[in-house]
Amino acid sequence: MSQTEKQTVVVPVTECPEPAGFAQESSKELCVGDAAPVRSWVFKPNCSLTPRQLAGFYLSIVLLTLGIAAGFCLFGLWIVLPFAGIELLAVGIALLVYARHAGDYERIELRGRELTVVVVRGSREYSFRFNPGWTKVSLPSPGDLLRLESGPTWVAVGRYVTAPVRERLVYELRRAFAAAAA
Repeated sequence: MSQTEKQTVVVPVTECPEPAGFAQESSKELCVGDAAPVRSWVFKPNCSLTPRQLAGFYLSIVLLTLGIAAGFCLFGLWIVLPFAGIELLAVGIALLVYARHAGDYERIELRGRELTVVVVRGSREYSFRFNPGWTKVSLPSPGDLLRLESGPTWVAVGRYVTAPVRERLVYELRRAFAAAAA
């Protein structure tokens, strides 16, 4: 095979039957070839604007604000222009913070006897690997985040879901970990 040719490997992927209950709402289980099924739970914030829409929105605010400020400047009220600039700066900073966290997510993935938890916040990504048979799932109090811990390592997840969903997730994860350990 020459260096310019690429080798493509096709692996058949079939959906496994999903267990009844909460799993149908929150997770996907896939069987890849003869490998162990993969259970995955992904939690994301509800972001209604894409980055392109956000840029268009900000551009429209800039044009409208500067148009109005320019109109006041034509009538000799130049003091409006610095305040318009301060307003645009504040809105720009707020939208920048929003855009920075628009891609945040938490993913819990159970693949055979390996549990992987990925937490992305802003530009940082944290990855944790646990053995599901040794991992304790807890919810300290009803309003707290779900806690996954094994030995001295722990991670809090569930930031983007409601408290009732976190309570059901504790039950579902315990069932999935017990099945993986068996």
